[in-house]
Amino acid sequence: MKRSVLLVSALVLLLSGCSVIDWMTYKLPVNQGNIVEQKDVDKLKPGMTRDQVVFVLGQPLAQSSFAADRWEYLYTTRSGHGESTAKRLTVTFNGEALATVSGDFTAPEGLAAK
Repeated sequence: MKRSVLLVSALVLLLSGCSVIDWMTYKLPVNQGNIVEQKDVDKLKPGMTRDQVVFVLGQPLAQSSFAADRWEYLYTTRSGHGESTAKRLTVTFNGEALATVSGDFTAPEGLAAK
């Protein structure tokens, strides 16, 4: 009897620690923003229209009120246990034509920012 009480007490004490329970539980990763991959960026060509860029990458997360020719694609992902990564892609236009691509991706030929 005394042994089982000790065993149950130790088990309750072990499982009541937040770090143990936190480590044992599965937490979904949290994705926010535009999911942009290198294969999508590779589809961009110099001179594409804004509609064509939206077709390839989706609507931009941020459009500057002060620079209408600059679009920002931001993407963050956080794993269930706190590791976080962020990716950024900036697309600029010259009028209606795609001019440059910069950020955390390799720019296609002819679109590298100077």
